[in-house]
Formats: sequence, structure tokens, C-alpha cells
Amino acid sequence: MRNVRIKPTFCDRRYRRRTFTINCNNRTILTTVTSTPAVVRSWLHRVIISFSRHLHTGRLVVGLGVQWRENSSTAATLQLCVGRFCLILQLLYTTRIPLCLRRFLSNPSITFVGVWNSRDREMLSQSRHVIDIDHLIDVRHVAAEKRGIASQVSMERLAEMILGMDGLDKPEEIGRSNWNVSLLSHKQVVYACVDAFVSFCLGRDLDAWDWNRYRNKNQGAFAGHAVCFVAQAAPMDPQYSSDDEIAAVEDEDHQYHYDEDCGSYFM
Repeated sequence: MRNVRIKPTFCDRRYRRRTFTINCNNRTILTTVTSTPAVVRSWLHRVIISFSRHLHTGRLVVGLGVQWRENSSTAATLQLCVGRFCLILQLLYTTRIPLCLRRFLSNPSITFVGVWNSRDREMLSQSRHVIDIDHLIDVRHVAAEKRGIASQVSMERLAEMILGMDGLDKPEEIGRSNWNVSLLSHKQVVYACVDAFVSFCLGRDLDAWDWNRYRNKNQGAFAGHAVCFVAQAAPMDPQYSSDDEIAAVEDEDHQYHYDEDCGSYFM
């Protein structure tokens, strides 16, 4: 992928965890790839602490993406991104889904966003872990209603028009590659990470958390409709501050430890 660099920062084969620093259009994403429930819990704990005020006011937006098994319609990976924190969970190799993640995904006050994601919920529910998501939105529809952008545009085009990300591309051959493997390639890690990160950025900039209330207001719907899960959010800066986005980078995930079996430093 153009304008993207990846650098491995940690590799622990015992706990099936790899971390990377990925630079996408001069934006840094701290990425964790794992199939270990304990690592998922640790990542989620960090996110909840870092974005607690967004969560408590119903303004938490999470980029979500799914890659599927070869010759199958079930999910192989689940990728989540909040701020600069990205998690790529290898569903085919995890023993179970932590309860904290199930609760996170089913929390009605969290808005999960993606692009061209009409099958994501179905693929996750049909996976062997039977994962349910409560509030999943395709940001193309938000962009269409709020910005008047055609709903058939690609993620790359949305990123250019809304985020000013020029030259972003998602190679089809990577998207259709073998996601069943236990060790994802650097190109696959970049593809999955960028997919979730751009989704998050689009959802954040479009205030996707407010979309249902926005639609109800424009359509004259009753203000107390059940989908309006935030009645009065406390006033706050809609942008995610850098302090929230980058919390405690000095922890063990970001030590510059490198295992030669995990691949080269750059693609």
C-alpha cells in the first residue's frame, strides 16, 4: 500500500502477540496482532481507560473491519481501531472470545463503523465464536446524508474527500489473500489495520455516534425514540485529543524487541 510504512516493535511467540508501528499518511497507529484472550483484555482495558469520557457520554466511535476465510463466508479476523490503537484478532486461532470484548461489542452506547460492511455482522455471527455487534454503521450512508456524498463511493475516495488522505489504496489481491494463515504477512497487517483506522477516522469526523439522532431530527421523528441512546451528552471537544489517543506508550508492548522469525522491519 502506498504512503504506508510498517515497523515491528514486539514479537512474543509464546503469547501469540506481535505489535507494530504503522505510519499511514503521516498518522501513527500502534497495532497489536494476536489470538490470545489475555492480550485482547489488556488492549481493551487500555482503550476503555483512554477513552472513558467518550464512552460515558455515548460518543465513542470504533472502526471495525472483518477479513474472511478463503472460500468461506465466516470471519477469519476482527480488527478494531480507536484513536491510534488498533487490534487485529485472529479468530481462527483464538480459543475463546473474552467476555469483556463481547460486552464491548454489544454495548449500545458504542458506535462501530466501517465501509461497505453489510456482511460483517453476518460473518461474525456465523463464526465459530458467534460474535454479536449491537450498533454497526456503514459510514457511506452517514456521509451521504450529512455531506451529500454519493453512497457508492469507495473507502479510498471517502478518505480523500473527508480526511484529505491522498493516494490511499487497498490492493484487491491483499484483501483476497489467504487470511487463514497463523502468521499474517506485513502486507496483510497493514491492510487490516488501515481498513479499521480509516473507518474510525471517517466515523469520528462525521460524528457517526450522532447519526441516528441526526436522522430522527431531520425526519421529524419522536425525540425519545429508542435508537437515540444519548439524550444529553456533556459538551466536549469532538476531536480525540492526542493525550487520549496515545496513552502510556512506554509499556512492554512498545519496547523495541525484535524476533528474527517475525519478518523484516519494512515491507
